[in-house]
Amino acid sequence: FVLQTIADIQSKSDIFETNINQTKDKCHLLESYNQKTSDEELAILRSLDNRWHEISLNSKHRDTGLKRVKGRFTEITLIQIDRLKKAIHDFAEKFARQGSGSIHNSSELNQEMKNLEKLYILYEQQSKSRELWSETLWRDLDVQILLDDIDNYIKELKKMSREIKSMPLAKIIEITMKEFRESIPLMADLKNDALRERHWKMLMKETQIEFDILLLNQDRGYVLGSCDEVLPTLDDHTMALQGMAASRFIGPFLSTVQQWEKSLSLIAEVIELWLNVQRKWMYLEGIFVSGDIRSQLPEEAKKFDEKNKLFKSIMLDTYRDPSIKKQCHQPSCLADLESIFVGLERSVQEHIIKMFDNVVSLRLMKQSDTLTQAQAMISAEKEEMTFKQTVNTEERVEDWMTKVLEEMRRTDKLITKEAVYYYRHRKSRVQWMYDYIGMVVLASSQIWWTWKVEDIFQKVAKGNKMGMKNYVKQLHLQFDLHYQIMIEKFNTVLIIDIHAKDIVDSFVCDSILDAREFEWESQLRFYWAKDTDDLVIRQCTGAFGYGYEYMGLNGRLVITPLTDRIYLIITQVCRSDFR
Repeated sequence: FVLQTIADIQSKSDIFETNINQTKDKCHLLESYNQKTSDEELAILRSLDNRWHEISLNSKHRDTGLKRVKGRFTEITLIQIDRLKKAIHDFAEKFARQGSGSIHNSSELNQEMKNLEKLYILYEQQSKSRELWSETLWRDLDVQILLDDIDNYIKELKKMSREIKSMPLAKIIEITMKEFRESIPLMADLKNDALRERHWKMLMKETQIEFDILLLNQDRGYVLGSCDEVLPTLDDHTMALQGMAASRFIGPFLSTVQQWEKSLSLIAEVIELWLNVQRKWMYLEGIFVSGDIRSQLPEEAKKFDEKNKLFKSIMLDTYRDPSIKKQCHQPSCLADLESIFVGLERSVQEHIIKMFDNVVSLRLMKQSDTLTQAQAMISAEKEEMTFKQTVNTEERVEDWMTKVLEEMRRTDKLITKEAVYYYRHRKSRVQWMYDYIGMVVLASSQIWWTWKVEDIFQKVAKGNKMGMKNYVKQLHLQFDLHYQIMIEKFNTVLIIDIHAKDIVDSFVCDSILDAREFEWESQLRFYWAKDTDDLVIRQCTGAFGYGYEYMGLNGRLVITPLTDRIYLIITQVCRSDFR
C-alpha cells in the first residue's frame, strides 16, 4: 500500500500541479468578473503549493527510507528463488526415480507412513505439554516437572528404530526438544527466591533495545550514539516478518505480523531521518554557535535557533526514556524531524561545498519554484567545469551531493577523453589548451608525452639512433616559443613541461634508449587504456586509476629529484592490483 501510494504521487505529480494551476486561473478569472472568493477558499488556495510540496517531499523521504529494506528483500527473494528451483529440480529427479509407477513394493510406502505417524504423535504430545506449561502461572511453575517430562520425550525418541531416528523430521524434533531443555536451567535461576523487584526491572531494561545517548556538554545537550547494531537488527527482523507473511499458515497471525511490519518500517524511517537531521544539526550548530556568525547572519541564526530548540527538546525526551520503540512511535516525532530536516537542509546547501578541495561554489540554476539544478563547479581561481548533465538539488543533501560527485567524475572523464582525441588537431598546442580546463590539459599533455617518449624508444630500437636527441630539440623549441604565453595562463603546465624536458635531457646524457630501463619505469607515466577506456597512471610496479576529482587551477611546487623520489616511494607503498 505504501509503495503504491508513493508511486501514485510521483507518477501523477504533473497532473496535480496542472490541476492546482488551473484552479488558481479559475479563481483569477472569477475575480476579474467581480465574483468574490471567500477568505476560507483563498486560504486553501494559497496553501495548495506548500501542501503539495510537503506531500511530494514526504513521499521521496519514505521511498528513500525503504531502499535498504527493498534491496535486502530483493536479495533474499532471489536466494529463495534459487533454492526453490533447486528443490523443484531435486524433486523432479526423485519423482522420476521413486514417484508413481516407480515404487515396486508398496510395503515400503506403508512403513514410511507408519514411521511418520509415530513421530507426529510424539511431536503432538510434547507440543501440547509445552502449551500447557506456557499457560501456567509463574508462581505455580514446577521446573523439575518440566525437566522430567522433556527428558521422557527425548528418551522416547531415542527408543525408536534407527530408521525413524535417521529421518530429517526426527532430527528437527530432537533439536527442538533439546533447545527447550537447555533453557530450563535459566527458568530455575529465575525462580530463585532471592530475586527482588529491582532485579526484574534491571532484567527488563537489559532485554529492551534502547538508543545509545551521548552528552556533548551541558550547553549543547545530547545526541544519538552509534546505531550500527540497531539498523541491521531492524533489517533482520523485517526480513523475518516478511518470511512469516509468505507462509501459508499465516492466517491467524496476519494482522499481528502486518502491525509489526508497519511498526518496524516506521522505526527504520524515523532512525534514518533522525541520524540525517543529527549530522546536519551538529555541522550547523558548530557554525551558528559563534558570535561573529550570528551577528553577520541574524536571520539565518534565528531560523536555526527554532530548529535547534526543537531538536534539543526531542533529544532531552529521548535521554529520559531511551526506548527506541516508544520514542519512534511518538505521534509528532516523524513530523518534527522532517520539519527540522527541511529547515536545516536549506542552510547546509550554503556550506556543504567545503567537501570539495579548491571548489568554492556550484553554479545553481533555478528551473521552477520547486526545482533547482547544479550546472557547474567553480574553483577558487574562478575556473568553471560545466557538467555534461545537470543535477537536481531537491533531494536530501547527501543524495544530491553524491550525484554531484558522480557527475563531476563522469564529466571530467569525458572532457579528458575528448581533449586527448583533439590534441593539436588543426591548431597549435597553446590554442588547444585554451579550449579545456587546466587539469584536463595537464592529464592530456602527460598522456601524449608518455606516448611520444615510448614511440621514440621503438624508433631507436628500429635503428633511428638520433630520435631522442631530435625530440629534445623539439621540446626546447616548444618551451622557448610558448614560455611567455603559458606562464600567464597555465603556470602548472609550464612546470610539468620543464620537468618533461629535463627527463628527456637526462635520457640523452645517460644513453637511455629502452622503455624497460629503470630510469623510464620510475617516471609517472600516463596512459589511456583502450581495454578499460580509462586513464591509468603507472610507476614501476604501481598502477592507479586517475580519479577525475576536479581541482581547479591550484598551483604546484617545482619538481625536483627529491619530489620524484617521494612520488616513487608513495606509489610503491600504495600500489594496487589495478590493471
